[in-house]
Amino acid sequence: MARTPAKAAPAKEATVTGNALDETFVRRVLFVVAVVGLIALVLKMAGVILMIFGAVLIAILLRSVADLLHRWAKLPMRLALFVSTLLLLAVISGGFALLWLEIESQLDRLPDTLPETLAAAERRILDLPFGDQLLARLRAYAQGAGLSDGVGEAAQGFARRLKNFLMSAGGFATNAVLVLAGGVYLSINPKGYRNGALLLIPRDHREQVSEALCETGRGLKYWLLGTGLDMIGVGLITGLGLWLVGIPSPVLLGVLAGLGVLVPIVGPTLAAIPGLLLAVAGGPTTFLLALGVYVGVQQIESNLIMPVIQRQITSLPPLLTLFSIAVFGLLFGAIGVLLAVPLAVTTYVMVRALYVRDMLGEEIRPLDVGRS
Repeated sequence: MARTPAKAAPAKEATVTGNALDETFVRRVLFVVAVVGLIALVLKMAGVILMIFGAVLIAILLRSVADLLHRWAKLPMRLALFVSTLLLLAVISGGFALLWLEIESQLDRLPDTLPETLAAAERRILDLPFGDQLLARLRAYAQGAGLSDGVGEAAQGFARRLKNFLMSAGGFATNAVLVLAGGVYLSINPKGYRNGALLLIPRDHREQVSEALCETGRGLKYWLLGTGLDMIGVGLITGLGLWLVGIPSPVLLGVLAGLGVLVPIVGPTLAAIPGLLLAVAGGPTTFLLALGVYVGVQQIESNLIMPVIQRQITSLPPLLTLFSIAVFGLLFGAIGVLLAVPLAVTTYVMVRALYVRDMLGEEIRPLDVGRS
């Protein structure tokens, strides 16, 4: 009779182990269900969530600049935030004013210059082998696309529609103001808003979520700083290079090249198209020089600028960066493409911290963010 409890001990141990496995399985199932529900909610409220995410990026940018002013200029944090907000407003308003003046100037000249440019391009095409056949195909395509009124009239109509579209961008401006205002409010008291959001998380998981949010904030901070430096460098070098080879509107083309950095791989290619089209009218030499400027800038960025910047920003796997553009563009449209990389940074860091490290128990260290 004394040995009976000893025989029952293994069964009890197996029961405890089985309960632990069941609890782990239930937790993982609940996590997957929560992720699916969160994805459904994000898709339903995509516009609002993207605006909130944009406000978070603005807040991180303002806090980053304010931290530098607080550290270097010894300004109080509130005053540093005020100065950083003024600097951001000055940069945005000055950039848009300069860009608008350049666009308006080009649009006013476009109905007169574009037909002449297209005629020069037709002459260049005719000089090519089989150029007459290629030009005939292009004209057939234009007629099939509804441009049967002539290239010049179509160009003038396109210029008018483009100008009207730019003039009626009030909705976008309103959303931009809301995002900027939201970013300013978030930058004033980020800990308060973060702690308020953590109240929605069960107590047992608040510490892990708080660490994941801090890690994500660091990743986005250094992505913003690195991307900003990259944009400035690419924009300045491209604009200067195109000005030296005699391409019209080098300021506008430099701004477009800088903005193209926001969308890796795809953005720089699309940003080069307007400059190359303008270079066609100048002849083969001008076109090759403009092409050399764009290719040279990409080489400088890839081999000089980015290796230095990537030491200070979150390094995403290249394949993840590429497919994030396709995924977020499919889900959220053009804004999703624009915010694809910061969304990928957020998703990557949160999945690593909350699922791989905390849920699966894998031994992974935080990302090396901001460390040279």
